[in-house]
Amino acid sequence: MSASTHLAQFGVTLQQARDFVFSNVNNPGTIYAVSKQFGVTNEMLAEIVGGGFTAQQVSNFFTERGFDGPALGGLPSSGDESSGDGTSGGGGSGGDSSGGGTTPPATDTDTLVPAELQAVLSALVTPNTRTGILSNAELRAAVLSQGVSQAQYNALFSPASLDDNGNGTLELSELGLTSGASFAATSDTLESLVYGSMLNLLERIDLNETLSLSNFVQTNAAGLEALNPTTVQQYVNLLVGVFDDVANPPLLQGPQLRDSVVLAVRAAVIGVSGDNADALESLFSGLVGL
Repeated sequence: MSASTHLAQFGVTLQQARDFVFSNVNNPGTIYAVSKQFGVTNEMLAEIVGGGFTAQQVSNFFTERGFDGPALGGLPSSGDESSGDGTSGGGGSGGDSSGGGTTPPATDTDTLVPAELQAVLSALVTPNTRTGILSNAELRAAVLSQGVSQAQYNALFSPASLDDNGNGTLELSELGLTSGASFAATSDTLESLVYGSMLNLLERIDLNETLSLSNFVQTNAAGLEALNPTTVQQYVNLLVGVFDDVANPPLLQGPQLRDSVVLAVRAAVIGVSGDNADALESLFSGLVGL
C-alpha cells in the first residue's frame, strides 16, 4: 500500500505527513513513535520524505539513533535489512558486533553531541509564554482531545522522572543542558518547558533550511553513517545555522505549528506503552539532540 493511500485512512495528506517529518527532523523519537502507532512503514516514510530516499535508509536512520528501525516493516526482506545497515549480528558470532562504526550507538549519546550544537539547542529550552492557540492551556486541551486521558497527561509531566536529586529543583544536568537556568520541579514547569522548547525549535526552521538539511543527508548518507569527522562537522554547522536564529518565515505557523506540537506530545504519551517517565525524557532530550 502506498503512503498516500495509507495516510488517507486517517485524513492525512502526503504533504501534511512530509511537513510533520521535516519539522521533527531533530526529534526522531517522535517520528518513530507516531509511525509505529499508525502503521507507517519504512517504505511509506521513504515515499513521504521523497528525494530518492530508500526504505533501508529510513530504517538505518532510526537504528543508528537507538530505535528498532526494521520493526517498522516495509523492507524488501530480512536479509536485506541485515546487510543494508551493517549492524546485524543476530545470526552470527559475537565477532560481527565489532564491525566498525556502523554498530548502533549506545543509548547515552551525550558525549557524541558537539559542544557548539549543545549550546545552541540548550538556549531553546525556555518556558512557553505564548498566548492564543499556542498557549499552554490551549495546547493541553488539544492533546486531551486526541484520546489522551488526564491521568496519562499528568503522568507524562510528572517531575519525579527528572528530579533525580529529589530537591524540588530541575538542575542543568538533570535536564541534559549545558547552559541556562534551573527550574522548579513541578508539572506546570515541565509542561511549559516542553511546549516552549518545541515551539522555539520549530520556529527556527524554514523551507529552504529543511530542503538543505534533506539534500545534505541524502548526498552524504555514507559519510554520516560512517561518522566521518568532516561530514559530521559539516552537518553540525548546518544545524547550528538553522537553530541559531528565528526563521523568516518559519516552515510551520499558526494551526499547523500547533498541530505538530500536539501530535508529538500525544505520541510521547501513547507511543511509549506504560512508561511515561521514559516518554518524557525521550521527548525532552530529543529537543536538544541528546
